[in-house]
This record gives sequence, C-alpha cells and structure tokens, in this order.
Amino acid sequence: MAFIVPSGGQPGLPYKMLLIDDSPTAFPKGESRVINLSQHELAVRAGEHRKVIKPASIEAISRVTKLNDMNQAPTQFYQKSGAEWTLLSERPTQFTDTLRNIFLLYTMPNVPEAQVRTLIDTPNAQP
Repeated sequence: MAFIVPSGGQPGLPYKMLLIDDSPTAFPKGESRVINLSQHELAVRAGEHRKVIKPASIEAISRVTKLNDMNQAPTQFYQKSGAEWTLLSERPTQFTDTLRNIFLLYTMPNVPEAQVRTLIDTPNAQP
C-alpha cells in the first residue's frame, strides 16, 4: 500500500512515498493502522487499546475485542496541548475479522489541530 505525502519541508523534495506492508501476515484482517502524517505527537484510544503516535510514524492497533452488539467501539484521537491531551475526534468504529481500518492523521495549512480520516479496507468481492 503506498501513500504520497508531503516531505515535511525537505529542500527540493515536496513529496515522499510512504509504503505499508499490507500482506496478510504483516497487516492481518481485524487489525488497524494509525498513520501520523503530522509533526505533532498524537494519541489514539480504540476500544481497549491506547497508544501515543509519534510524528511521521505508523502504529499497529491489535484487534479490538470490547465491542457493542454492532461490532463497534468508541475511537478517540487526541493532540497534546502543553501537558494536557485535547480530544480531536471521537467516533464509533466497526471492528471485525474481515475489515482493516487505516486512520490517517494529518494537518492542513492554517489549521492548528490535526485532522482524522478513516480508510476501511474491505474484502475483495471478486472470486
């Protein structure tokens, strides 16, 4: 899986390619990945899992098991403001053995808070 992302201000290189091994052994169905494309330290809470996500890094989130009857768990994203964590986004997210969630965390010019987008990798419908 490849993402073309801003290079982070490297002279002469406006973009770089970020590669993720999406093979079944490296990124099994039911797991999630959090990709921090920002220069900020961020955090995620997905069900029972809590992780700090360093700038320009990718973190694996194991299968979430504490789910409601719709296979959903609350998923929150935080940005550090001084010594405190500030909530950026909160959403119910579906976690099953057939899906992989990819959470992209990024910043935009003139917006101080990181933004969150979710990509859901579903099974291929082709035989």
